[in-house]
Amino acid sequence: MKKTSTSIFDKYITWIPFVSGITLIAIWVLWLCYPTQYYQDAFDRYGSFISGLLGTVLGTANIIILIRIWNEQSHLSAVQNTEQMFFNLLTVRLQLLQNVKYKSENDEYAVNLIGQSAIIQMAKDITNIQSEHNNIKFTSLMKDYYKRQSEHLRHYIDYTLDMFEYVDKQHHLSKEQRTNLIRLAVDAFSYDESLVFTLVSYDYDSPRRSNLNGEQLPTQLDRLNVLNAEYDVLYRLVYENK
Repeated sequence: MKKTSTSIFDKYITWIPFVSGITLIAIWVLWLCYPTQYYQDAFDRYGSFISGLLGTVLGTANIIILIRIWNEQSHLSAVQNTEQMFFNLLTVRLQLLQNVKYKSENDEYAVNLIGQSAIIQMAKDITNIQSEHNNIKFTSLMKDYYKRQSEHLRHYIDYTLDMFEYVDKQHHLSKEQRTNLIRLAVDAFSYDESLVFTLVSYDYDSPRRSNLNGEQLPTQLDRLNVLNAEYDVLYRLVYENK
């Protein structure tokens, strides 16, 4: 077995309290046996030094403890604020879901269903397309289908991506904490919502929007790919339902 090397500090640190204790006892014995003014003065000076040193050490330790307590409380407060905001975003997402409208294939301008009923019908359409066509044809049809429904669906999916990106940007949270929040949002999806959300993965060739500075913004597919690279739970949500 290989013997590990130790530093001088590690080797002799256990002796420090012992030597310190022996030194204090020796000084105390000398003061008792030779209660001269010289030893009394020396002991008083030594006591003043020790009390000053301990006061400084304890004061510094108190400051360090207070800083750590403040940091922990600040972190806890930030985590609680993030979680509260996240649950507020979940609530708004459910409200936006009620505004999703289904556009019939037979009449381009007709809106037949709204809210959860629209999501259920979209999921049925996706399932039918998937069962009736091969992969190449299916991809093309899904891209066209999303374009047809995107007028009413895109805002809902944009907001859902915003919610995931908000969690991803909370760097005061650990990766595990952020993943758990995203998993919580994914678990709140119904099967039909999960199936409809996969439409974003067919958002090819969509026109890129620009911000006020004229810079092109990423498409929904671009944003999804960034999130998928970080969170397996999102990757599985999209690609295991395809």
